[in-house]
Amino acid sequence: MPTPTRPPARPRGPVSIDEVLRQSPTLQNNAAQILLDSRLRPVRYTTAARSFDNLGWYIGTSGVGLLYLPDGAALPDRLPFGLPSLYAGAVTSWTGGVWVGTDRSPQADAAMTYVDSDLREFRTVRGPPATGTPYNQVLDLGGQGTTLWAATDQGAARVDPGQGRIDLVDQTRGLPDSRVYDVSTRQGRVTVGTAHGVARVGDRLQVERIAPRFSDAAYAVYPDGDSVWVGTSRGVLLALRDQADLLRPAGMTSAALQQPVIALAALADTLVGLGRDHLLWRDPRGQWTIGPPLSGALGRLRRFAPDRSGFWVAGDRGVGFVRLNGPAQLVLTEGDLPGLSRDLAVDETHLWVATDGGLVRFRLDAIRP
Repeated sequence: MPTPTRPPARPRGPVSIDEVLRQSPTLQNNAAQILLDSRLRPVRYTTAARSFDNLGWYIGTSGVGLLYLPDGAALPDRLPFGLPSLYAGAVTSWTGGVWVGTDRSPQADAAMTYVDSDLREFRTVRGPPATGTPYNQVLDLGGQGTTLWAATDQGAARVDPGQGRIDLVDQTRGLPDSRVYDVSTRQGRVTVGTAHGVARVGDRLQVERIAPRFSDAAYAVYPDGDSVWVGTSRGVLLALRDQADLLRPAGMTSAALQQPVIALAALADTLVGLGRDHLLWRDPRGQWTIGPPLSGALGRLRRFAPDRSGFWVAGDRGVGFVRLNGPAQLVLTEGDLPGLSRDLAVDETHLWVATDGGLVRFRLDAIRP
């Protein structure tokens, strides 16, 4: 039987910012130097914790990241850890880790952040200090050599991580529309799907229209030789070389297959599309098949990423593993994810999920069915 016990003699609880300011008045005295971001906008202290060795304070802020103040120091050190914003819109695998695109928020500009697989290195590209990044939202990311490409609400952004340079290709430079939904760097070419058509961007940022008569939304693009598969509101269409419009491929006459397709990927030699409720795929013989409904377990589908024999699929309700013609397995839901899932990436060791509440990493050997 449980029996009452005496309370702790010296209870310890979370430390408030006011308490830290009382113990370290230099934080308040030097606030004019500390609480300004790179564009001279005011930020605030948000939280604090004593270091494990009891030699200083870790301090969170609303716009300049994590700070560390050693006891007796006048100014804290800025620690390169974490993302500049909670709203992670896209993630892509990279050598040694991933790149994450975060959206603009009231506290921070949109940015690109490299996250090391061991969570020991964080490098953020924020754009020029005077203006920040020239976009507000990141919808997709891709890599070509040492260059990062981003589909944004203001165009296709080419990012040089080494120099921190961002070049934006938008409607004024030849894109069908500045709202870019998808970017593919497959086969050494940069292909983008926009709100009003498809285009290819060259090394010198010159734009070549693909199927120029097609002016509807292109939600996904997947280059295949001289052709480009395009996910549209009318299913998967095909752009052939020197053709002015997209064509409906053979075998897609069924009304069930003519649903919106928002992402495209390959599983071995099978082309797979992601609808709002199903997976649909084309086998090497050219036959199209639609899979069972997945939205009952995952909610409205958003993104997917191939992994061995299947896909990790993100929906409004969570993330699950799906094999072709099979149900969602091992669904990761609200207790596992801090927010709505917006993008996925898979490397040799981890599944990375970009959410409205930050970036989440799962070990594949712990979650893979």
